[in-house]
Amino acid sequence: MCNGLSCCSTKNIFQDKVCTTWQVNTPGVITIYTNNIASIVSATGYVKNDTGTDIIVVNFLRGGTVIDTLNVPPQSSVGFSEKLFDEIQVDTTGLPGSVEGEFCITVRYSM
Repeated sequence: MCNGLSCCSTKNIFQDKVCTTWQVNTPGVITIYTNNIASIVSATGYVKNDTGTDIIVVNFLRGGTVIDTLNVPPQSSVGFSEKLFDEIQVDTTGLPGSVEGEFCITVRYSM
C-alpha cells in the first residue's frame, strides 16, 4: 500500500503451521524441523518436554551453527519467536532413557 510519504511494494506473506510429537529413544540429537520453504523465515511456537526427568536443550541453527538455544524443563514447555534459522534440533545428550514431547511451529515467509 502506498501513502503520501512513501511507496511500498506489495508483499505476499504466507503462514504455515505444523504440530507433531517427537521422541528420542537413546540419548542424542534429533532434528525436529528443517526449513525448506524460503531463505528468510520467522516463526513462533513451542517445544514440550512431556516425559523427561531432566532439562532438554533445543537448538536453532543456521548453516550448521547454533544461533539460539532454549532449555525446556521436565513436564513443561517453552515458547519461542525466532527468525533466520534453517534447522531446529532437540539435544538429550547425557540424559538417561527416552524422552518424548510435542513441537508446534507457525512459520511466516514471503514469496
